[in-house]
Amino acid sequence: MLELAEAVMRLKENFRKQKLTEVIPLSKSYGRIAAFDIPSPINVPNFQSQRWTVMHYLQKIQWQQSKKNQ
Repeated sequence: MLELAEAVMRLKENFRKQKLTEVIPLSKSYGRIAAFDIPSPINVPNFQSQRWTVMHYLQKIQWQQSKKNQ
């Protein structure tokens, strides 16, 4: 088991080796986390609007299926 001082020293050494941010092409950014917000040039619906659209679509399908069963 490591001593506390040794563990802290190793953490500090590894932390210094890492870059906090870097600039990369968008094509290489899949799976990465942005360091700051990226505003959209177009209006994108928020999650609530998307959820409403899906719920409406599912209700429409259920209604159509119930009409077929009658």
